[in-house]
Amino acid sequence: LQEAKRIASQEEDEERPYDHKYAAADLLKEELARLESHEHGKEPTLDQDQASTSPSGSTDEHDVALRSKALLQSRIGLILLETDLLAEGQQALESALPWLEQHQDHHLALLLECLNAMGALCSGRAELDDALTWLSKSEAVYSKHRGRWGRAASAHRQQQGDASASAAAAATAAGGSSSAADDSAATSSSSRTWDDVETNFTSTLFYMAQVHGHAMRKSESAIYCAATLQRQLQSKQYKLSEW
Repeated sequence: LQEAKRIASQEEDEERPYDHKYAAADLLKEELARLESHEHGKEPTLDQDQASTSPSGSTDEHDVALRSKALLQSRIGLILLETDLLAEGQQALESALPWLEQHQDHHLALLLECLNAMGALCSGRAELDDALTWLSKSEAVYSKHRGRWGRAASAHRQQQGDASASAAAAATAAGGSSSAADDSAATSSSSRTWDDVETNFTSTLFYMAQVHGHAMRKSESAIYCAATLQRQLQSKQYKLSEW
C-alpha cells in the first residue's frame, strides 16, 4: 500500500496525466489477485501498512483475507477516481465499503475518505441526490464516533508532552528501550489517526456545500461553507490564496 501511494503521488506528465496512478492501481490489483488466489489456501502476507492497522484479535485467516481485500479495493478505487477510469474506481469502492462500514471503529478515516469520494463522483455527474446520500452518511458516521474518538484524541494530545519526556528518560535509563516509549508512540499514532478523521470530515462539509450550491439551496450551502472555513481556520489547514 505504501509503495502504491508513493507511485500515485508522483508528478504526472501533462501528455500522459494518469500513468503513475495507473501503475499504482495495477500494483494493487496484482496484490489483490494474489490474495484472491490464496483465499482458500494459506494466509496472505500483509505489508507493513496493512499489518499496522489490524484490529486486535483478528487472527482468523478468513477475516484477515477479507480485511486485506477491502483495504486493497478501497485504495484501488480512490486512485482510479483520480483518473478517467471512474466506473472501475466506483466499482472498487462499492466492493470495499460494506466491510469498511462493518469495521468502522478501526478504519474510520478511510471510510470517510471513501464516502467522500463517492459523493464527489456523484456530484461531478450531477447526480445530486445520490451525492447527498453518500455525504450525509459520512456526516452521520463522523457524528456517531466524534464523542468517543474526540475525547480520546484530546486527552492524548494533553498527555503527549509529558509522555514524550517520560519516554525519553525511561529509554535513556533502559538503554534505549522502554514501555513508556511504546506508549508514547501509540499516543502519537492515535492522535494522527483522529487528525485524519477530522481532515476528511472537513472535506465532507466542503463537498456538502458544493452539492447544495449546485442544487440551488443557497442557505444550506452557506451553512456548510461557513463550517468548512471555520474548521480550516481552527486546524490551520488552508491557503490564504484560496480564501
